[in-house]
This record gives sequence, C-alpha cells and structure tokens, in this order.
Amino acid sequence: MPSPHPLEIPEILLQVALWVSARDHPVCARVSKAWYQVFVPLIWKSIRWNTRGQRAPEAAWRHADLVKSLCIGTTTKKHPIPRFPNLKSLFGNSWHPELVLDQPSIAALRFHCLDSTPEPALWDGLLGFHHLKALWMANSKIHEKNIDAFWQLCTRLEKLHLAYHIVGDNSRLPAEFPHIKELDISTLGAGEYGIIPLSVDFMQRCPSLTLCCWTASRAEVGHIPRFTQLVAERTWPELCCVGIRFCDISVDDLSNIVRGMQHDISLNISYSPNTFTPSTMDLLRSRFSCLKVLELTWGDQSVTCPMVQEVLSSCPSLQYFSATRIDAALVAEGKPWVCLGLQVLDLDFSFNPSTTHFIQPLLFDQLARLTRLQELYLRRKPRYGLRVGAAASPFHEALDLRLENGLHKLSTLRSLRVINYGHSKQRMDDQETDWILEHWRRLKLIIGKLNAQKPETNKRLVEKLKRHGIETLATDGVTEHQRWRTGFWQSWEQWEE
Repeated sequence: MPSPHPLEIPEILLQVALWVSARDHPVCARVSKAWYQVFVPLIWKSIRWNTRGQRAPEAAWRHADLVKSLCIGTTTKKHPIPRFPNLKSLFGNSWHPELVLDQPSIAALRFHCLDSTPEPALWDGLLGFHHLKALWMANSKIHEKNIDAFWQLCTRLEKLHLAYHIVGDNSRLPAEFPHIKELDISTLGAGEYGIIPLSVDFMQRCPSLTLCCWTASRAEVGHIPRFTQLVAERTWPELCCVGIRFCDISVDDLSNIVRGMQHDISLNISYSPNTFTPSTMDLLRSRFSCLKVLELTWGDQSVTCPMVQEVLSSCPSLQYFSATRIDAALVAEGKPWVCLGLQVLDLDFSFNPSTTHFIQPLLFDQLARLTRLQELYLRRKPRYGLRVGAAASPFHEALDLRLENGLHKLSTLRSLRVINYGHSKQRMDDQETDWILEHWRRLKLIIGKLNAQKPETNKRLVEKLKRHGIETLATDGVTEHQRWRTGFWQSWEQWEE
C-alpha cells in the first residue's frame, strides 16, 4: 500500500492550518477529503447568528456539533437556534432563558440584561451547568428571591465581570468566593437602588485573585484608598493585574498598588501629572523589567511624551500599552523600542505638518520592530467639547498609511489582526490594499475609512477587502469589536479547548 502524501496526513495539516488565514479555510476545505476533515471544524469553530458575517443558518444545523463559540444577535421563532452539543462560549446582546439553558456544555457566558431582571429560571438552571467557569453580565438586578442562587453560582466561577449590577440584599453575601481569579466590576451596589457600595467587600472575599479591574462610581470613589491599602498588605498573594478606571487616584494609591504586587505587573489606571510625580515614576521604573500591561487614560488629557518614549524603550516584557494623544516626533526620534514582545499598541500619534515628511519614516521604523504585534490602534479621536474660540492644536496630522510614506516597512507585522486609525483622513488606493492582502494575511478588521477623500474609491476598496475576508468599519462604535482593554477577556478562547 503506497504511503500517503505528507500533506494528506492530519497531524501535518493541523500544523499547516496554523499558518493559513481564516479567510482561506473554505478554499482549503475543498482540496481533498483529508483537507476537508481538518479545515471544516476550523470554519465552524466560532460563528455568529443573526449578526454581520454569520454563516448560513441551514448549514449551522448540519454542523452544530462543530461549533465551540457562538455570538448571537437576535432570535425569533422564525429563526430558532439549534442545540450545539459542544458549545463552550456564548455571547449575546440579549438573552432568552430557553436558549441559554439548552446549551449545558458552555464554560463561558456573556449577556446584557436589557430588562434588568433575569428570570428565576435562569439562575436555577445555571446551577446545573457544571462546566460554567466565566460569566459576564451587564445592566442587571438580582431580586431577593434569586440572590442565594446567584451567589452560589459565583462561588464556582473563575472569571466574573459585573457591569452596573445591583443585588437587593448584601447581608447574604457568602464569606468567600474561593475560585474567582479574574474579576472586573463596573459599579456593584446593594439595596433597592444599588446605593450601598459593595465592590471592595466583594473583592476582599476573593482570595485567589490574579486580576482585579474596577470602574468606581461616584459613590465608590471614597473606597479606593481602602482597596489600594489591601493591595499593599498583599491580601491577594497572586495579584498581578490591577485596574482602577476613569477616576483619578492619589500618589499614595499608586504607590500602594506598585509596592503590593509581587509578580509581573499589569496596570490600567488614569493618568494625571499629580499622580505620576518624580517619586512615583522612580518607583514605577524599579518595576519596568516586569511591567507587562500599562494602560493610561483620563479624558482628553495627553500623557507626556517623554514618559511614553521611556516606557517603550525601557520595558522589555511589555505586551500591551495604551496612552492618549502624543507628539510623534518625540517618540520617533527617541531610543529604539525594546518592547519587542508587544502584542497591542494603542497610541494616538499627532504630527506637526511642517515635520511630518521626515518624522513618519522614523515612526514606521519603530513600529516595524514590533514583529509580534496583533492589534494596532492609531486612533484619531474627534475633539468633543472644544471651547468656542479655542485655538486648535497645530499637531493635527495623522500617520499616513501609504506605501510612498513608508507603509512597506510594516511588512514585518505578519501577526497583525486589527488596525484602527479611527477618524484620520487616509488616502489609500489599490496599491495599498494589494500590499495589505499580500503581507498582512492574518488581518481580520480595519477600522477607519480607506480613502476619506474619494467615496467611490473607498467603496471599491472596501468591497475588495471584503471579498478576501477582511471587514472594514468606518468608525469603531460597534460593540462586537470592542476590546476589553485590560485583557480581561483576551483569554476567552481558552474555554473553547
């Protein structure tokens, strides 16, 4: 019997599939029977239902056993959803108890409670989901009759995200949530209207935390020093990621956080010159070698460029970095960046028109060093709230993504999946899109207009990319593509294994 061709052996084909972009999977599945058996499961591993980019509903019924991840738009009796026996993660902008409870194999569940009152059947049913390890909920209120079932479910979770969540009674809060490792809270309150802050009490009962992100409400801001003191006291020995978002923190708070974290550091905090004083910067520099994630945000305030350049040229372990609007010249002309393992970069580069022509090539050179980059955000945000009569900043130009200006230097970014240049006025043409298709073969999403000056050209380029499996959005206001900025859900795919 003749030996099979190496490219017909499943084990080898699985390695080949690692280097084939998702948009080419349907073509590969038609090569031969062996290729079909390898690539069809990859095609159906993650699907959307009643959303943009969905697979054909009829085919979904035939391949239901292959689906591991499902994103739902809306469902109706005319368009029912099949039972997916091997489903691991379920996303939904709304939810139906009968839909959720018909998928008992799920390990991760995310939904918005649009009516704010999940039915009792949901919690009673989820208690029987022994594989459920991650839960994301928004705009929900747990009534007294459902509290015990909800808290019991939480004691078994490893990941929990609660956004604008109200529980009717805080006296029945369990003593401990032993398995929760990753916690993301955006306002957790008790009482009928949620006016009793509960976030810190809840965090304190999660001894195994490795990641804790908190968007504090006005009623909770006064509890921030208590939380940072708990970090300083090393209440959570394995804590390595802390986020306190959209509110200013004091010098003491930042010092407590940095001193209290013993391992690799990930920070998501608001930037303020009053917080990042010379003393706190010295403290942060002492941990530069183990800084993995740094996100600095605060309204439209710009992070000082020397600090941004120092981070990029001094943090070899950095994997995620985000700041606000910065002057590209001070970054491009600085020391070479050493964060060569960076996977996500979110910086709004601004250029002085008089120096753009020689600054852009330098910036392209710096970006080309980031060979592991997966997501690049060069977002140009509209200037909301500009005072009447206020002078516009002279730094208004954006990075021009054309080959003649240096785009070709970014051929090293072979792992790039998302690029976002938001509201910048790009002027791409066919040569740029052809180059993108040739060199960024893993690219899935472009956010921003390809050609802001010529609508017909932009439309033609969008259609060309769409034919090759690359989605293009004019703005970044689509929640399906929103990043959970601290990396909270970046490991969601692990629940599909």
